[in-house]
Amino acid sequence: MPVDALVLMGRIEARADALAPLGLKPVDFEANGHRFGTHLPSGPGGATTVPGVYVAGNVTDPMATVIAAVAAGVSTAGMLNMDLVMEDAA
Repeated sequence: MPVDALVLMGRIEARADALAPLGLKPVDFEANGHRFGTHLPSGPGGATTVPGVYVAGNVTDPMATVIAAVAAGVSTAGMLNMDLVMEDAA
């Protein structure tokens, strides 16, 4: 069958094996009803379900561009710093 273009997309898998012993395992990442791969879910500022463990960048959002992944890292670092300051103050 002749075609003008063929578009393929590989799956984007979160490389988070080092976090598996903590109970953090990648889950499916979907956008607009399409499964793109896996990611580690996180809350505001990169917080995970494990206290004191934060994630940022493409491991949380496989569709993030480099600039967005870097920005997420900066935001997560700020949140982590705030949590450490609050812990010291307590």
